[in-house]
Amino acid sequence: MENTFNFKASEVVITKPEGSGDRVQYAKPGVYDFQITSWDLKKATNGSMFIEEINITPAGEQVARQYWLNSTVSPGKTKSALSVSAESMKKKAIMLGKEVEYNAINATSQDEFAQKTGALFIGAKYRGKAKGKEVEKRDGGKFIKSEMSDAFESINVPISQTKLTFDPMRDIKMLPVGFSVTSDPILTLDDSGLPF
Repeated sequence: MENTFNFKASEVVITKPEGSGDRVQYAKPGVYDFQITSWDLKKATNGSMFIEEINITPAGEQVARQYWLNSTVSPGKTKSALSVSAESMKKKAIMLGKEVEYNAINATSQDEFAQKTGALFIGAKYRGKAKGKEVEKRDGGKFIKSEMSDAFESINVPISQTKLTFDPMRDIKMLPVGFSVTSDPILTLDDSGLPF
């Protein structure tokens, strides 16, 4: 079951840039005021479950965030993805003044947890940072994908007093120079290039 449920904020008014049609407009990396408009339980192709949070800027541009729900601690890690996700959600609940409600959530399934946290967060407004990550397309081209970070604050903090900053050198992770999924040297070597 790919989408077990879907909470949507009914009062959200989204304005899309003129001429964008039904295309999703993605926000570039940076600091924005956001509203959480969607909170969906989804299943990844590898079978792992996650909650996808959609954050919309006042201009109607979106940035997604995934909260992974796997409770297994992977080799080399000290926490499960679920623990990391729960800590991030709690941090957001505290910032929104909803810590008591978050701590009161008692769920017996991933679906119930997603429903209860969705009911808590849908419609919430906050200021946050979208970091960037360079990604290679199948055709070899590259683009910068925005991803939500754990850097956020109350929307009530005046812009002149914000602690959120964006530095492209620090906040955009670039692919290594020469990296290419379409021209991997290991896959294109002939016998003469082998070291033995």
